[in-house]
Amino acid sequence: HFGKTATDWAFWDDTYAFVLDRNEAYVGSNLSWPGLSDQAQIDMLLFYDLQGNLLWQGAYDPFEKRSIALDDCLKEGLPKESALFRHLEPTKPCTGLLPTEIGPMFVASCAILPTELDRPARGTLVLGRFLRETDLVADLSGQMGVAVELADPYSATLTEQQRTALSRLGPGTTRIENPSPDLLVGTALMADIEGRPALLLTLKLPRDIVARGRATARLL
Repeated sequence: HFGKTATDWAFWDDTYAFVLDRNEAYVGSNLSWPGLSDQAQIDMLLFYDLQGNLLWQGAYDPFEKRSIALDDCLKEGLPKESALFRHLEPTKPCTGLLPTEIGPMFVASCAILPTELDRPARGTLVLGRFLRETDLVADLSGQMGVAVELADPYSATLTEQQRTALSRLGPGTTRIENPSPDLLVGTALMADIEGRPALLLTLKLPRDIVARGRATARLL
């Protein structure tokens, strides 16, 4: 979904022109918060030229409800060697997670191309959305019928259980444990776009749900 949002913005004649002239009409019509955050679910927009130089930046903290500077969430910015700038297939977005000073962020990047995709790229567009734990947990819990917990692996407020799970996992790995006869607990350490730890996901599954799933699988 977020990758599609990125291509809608990046493959657009108006954006293609903006990276050359940075016209104020484009900014006034498209680049304002909190509308972008509330309506388009975009909390960060970055425009880069072909050399990886930042041309325009905007960011919004949806938790504090205020516009912020880029270095409030990305102190070092984005390095020019980031995977977000490697457009091996220019018409395909790069998506993933990115740790920030505020918390994990979903990001998507695209080469900036004209609407008809008939001319060379002029740069890179990067979109970001801070992870809203309540929204995502409710969505996953509703779909799967299990308790879901999300945690920033760099947070100072991790529980003892989360710290233990984190010590046993590497980026992109999972672990399943049986803390009681009636419960299975699965943990996964999700990696960011560079392969570093980005998000600790915990699923707590009552055994009756697991048993029903296995029974359904046998019927299929």
